[in-house]
Amino acid sequence: VWVERKYDGIRLLVHKATDAYGSVLAAAYTRNRHDWIELVPGLEAAIRLLPARTAIVDGELYGTVVDLERGTRPATVYEVHAVLQGAPIVPVQLRFAAFDLLYLEGADLTSLPLRDRRSRLAMLVAPLSNFPLTIPLSLAAGQLAESKDDLSRLYHHFRSQGYEGIVVKDLSGPYRIAARDPSCPATPFARPRTSRGWRHVPRSTTRRPCGRSGRAASSRRSPIFGSRPHSRPTSRSTAASSWPRSAS
Repeated sequence: VWVERKYDGIRLLVHKATDAYGSVLAAAYTRNRHDWIELVPGLEAAIRLLPARTAIVDGELYGTVVDLERGTRPATVYEVHAVLQGAPIVPVQLRFAAFDLLYLEGADLTSLPLRDRRSRLAMLVAPLSNFPLTIPLSLAAGQLAESKDDLSRLYHHFRSQGYEGIVVKDLSGPYRIAARDPSCPATPFARPRTSRGWRHVPRSTTRRPCGRSGRAASSRRSPIFGSRPHSRPTSRSTAASSWPRSAS
């Protein structure tokens, strides 16, 4: 299985669209379909630098804090929200971790296995490491786990860095929209609303059979600036999307 760091941040789908004249539009949608591109200074510049004419990337806006006693630590989601509201609790360096690729150069990639989507995502975001961005955009940290010992090692590794835990993903799985992962049945300990073929192992335990995985999503397809596969809100923001819907 593939194991990724679990970030404590704000889930965003970032969109890039380029027309025949080279004009570029960028957006960053929350799970309640609000476009936060203007609320996150510097994110649009990172999206515009993606080496593709059209793309939809799933990821997490998170932050890091330089703590004089503990060194660098992950910011809490509350500290990230405070920065976006213009009232930072502590100095936070915002970052964007990309962990999936839904759409690229006019092609819907959601039916492809995760290993293929992540390979294409790695090639898409790699060139951005050469630019001094206000909000660095990089691939989410992760590694292949081939045994329970690997899983435990990675869990404790990411927890020691101060992150929430891990996310375990099926490398052969598609990006599921408005569907549950059949390998992850609902139990009293885990009631996944939707799934993208992965499960969250939180900081409190490594023994939970299956945590909340892919968050609630719309069943509608997701062309550039059309219907967005997110629903439940991550915040109380009332920022409204100004992007036109697709004709689909």
